Amino acid sequence: MLVYAATFVAIALGFNALWYRARRRGGRLLRADADPAAVAAITRSYRLGPPGYLLAFILALFSPALGVAVIIGLVLLYLLPSSSGA
Repeated sequence: MLVYAATFVAIALGFNALWYRARRRGGRLLRADADPAAVAAITRSYRLGPPGYLLAFILALFSPALGVAVIIGLVLLYLLPSSSGA
């Protein structure tokens, strides 16, 4: 479970790094017609990943079931439709 949770931490950090790079520099790496509200919503949702998966990792040290529960919760949260329609 620790390796599983650590993998999610690494993936979340990678996604955040890629997204940070894409939206910086005036958004040159995004489409010109990218909706600013959608960009902001994606940014907010990506911020939940690293601390959430790190929490799952820490909890897995004490209870693998709690670590799995946090990961399942985050997966379900990411499956919910965003309010911006993105």
